[in-house]
Amino acid sequence: RTSFALRMREIPDLLRADRELSWFFVASAAAALGTLAVPFYVIYAGHAIGLSGSHLGVLSTAFLLSQTGTNLIWGSLADRVGNRIVFLLSIGTWALSTVLLLETSSLWALAAVFAGLGAGQGGFQNSTQNMILEFGTREDLPMRIAMMNTAISFMNALGPLLGGFIAHSFNFTAVFWISALTLATSFAIVLAFVEEPRARNIFR
Repeated sequence: RTSFALRMREIPDLLRADRELSWFFVASAAAALGTLAVPFYVIYAGHAIGLSGSHLGVLSTAFLLSQTGTNLIWGSLADRVGNRIVFLLSIGTWALSTVLLLETSSLWALAAVFAGLGAGQGGFQNSTQNMILEFGTREDLPMRIAMMNTAISFMNALGPLLGGFIAHSFNFTAVFWISALTLATSFAIVLAFVEEPRARNIFR
């Protein structure tokens, strides 16, 4: 049985052995940091339209239905062309919706933007969970999954804290633009440095 300490020491070797896997971890962590704006979506909407209980219900429903409903679309697309394109499209949707939120001031336009945010975040979760399975070998699979979950969970915890600091020090606009920038960085990394792992045919 391999000790925990030994498995931890194997992580750098695992990343060095596959540069695309390393870049994918960086990209996924950067995208997860984009959650720094999530707690402020509803707060910003409240400033934009004077949020009431019914408004909150509309926006929450748009977000959750889109996040859930688009999973079938993302899954079908991944089956046909791969998880990389799902990652790129979902990150792009998430980033664009974050920027559009700053330019939106009516309830139904906000609902459309919240639907985009839900779809983007749902696609990101879907694609990262599936794409990590297609790197490396079966023997390394549990460690790859654990590494990915740890990196994303850490960024999900750090993001709102960082977002709160930025909002307090600057304003909501800065929070949303920095979130969009981290998402754009993630998009650029995968576009430039990560091929569709399924096409490499290395999953055995």
